[in-house]
Amino acid sequence: MARKDLIKYVEKELARGIHINIVKKALLDVGHDIKEIEEAIVHVKGKKKKGSDPIKIILIAGVVFTIILIVVLLKFTDIGVMSSKESATETTEGIVPLDIDKDWHNKAVARKDVSLCDNIEEKDLKSECKDGFEVL
Repeated sequence: MARKDLIKYVEKELARGIHINIVKKALLDVGHDIKEIEEAIVHVKGKKKKGSDPIKIILIAGVVFTIILIVVLLKFTDIGVMSSKESATETTEGIVPLDIDKDWHNKAVARKDVSLCDNIEEKDLKSECKDGFEVL
């Protein structure tokens, strides 16, 4: 077991911000045994590690909790997602995103090609696309 006076000295010097090697050299210079110095240092470092473990555990638990909370919120809310009415329309073949149909409509108009309107799944948009060419 390390001597209490050495332990207290090492703790005090480290708390003041003195580097461990300087503390060790100072103790050696005044005649202390290297083995006793090392024991005191190991004792102090062991106490520091045990004291910091709860803080690390709390920090890690907080990070994990935050990540889980974010995942749950994203999964059960519509954050960043349009409602199904806005993003898709139902057809006989299933759900077709309106964006794809709008893209086909825009391509048909830009290329002045009525045949591209046939790629549109949503009935009203397909009619609108074809009707636009009949007027021209």
